[in-house]
Amino acid sequence: MRRKVRIILVLLLTFVPALSAFAGDVEAGKKLAVAKGCVGCHGSAGISYGPVWPNLASQHGPYMEAQLKLFRSKERIDPMMNLYASSLTDQEIADLASYFASL
Repeated sequence: MRRKVRIILVLLLTFVPALSAFAGDVEAGKKLAVAKGCVGCHGSAGISYGPVWPNLASQHGPYMEAQLKLFRSKERIDPMMNLYASSLTDQEIADLASYFASL
């Protein structure tokens, strides 16, 4: 019994801080998705308009946040995404990721 409790505590202490670090505003992300042009390719419901662009609806927020930061730093190369992500702040990235994850 004690071992199970210890394992649960270790898991909670490992993953809860990571989840709390991901704190974007869904409504702000929705507005940004329109203002920054994300919906032009990825769709307002997160379903892309063609096979060239990935669907973002229900993607994991921390994953999207990480990918946008990689595009912004040009560690991940896609000319269009590098351009769009280059002007995003960390908070805007978190907001966009939260919005698309909520769909």
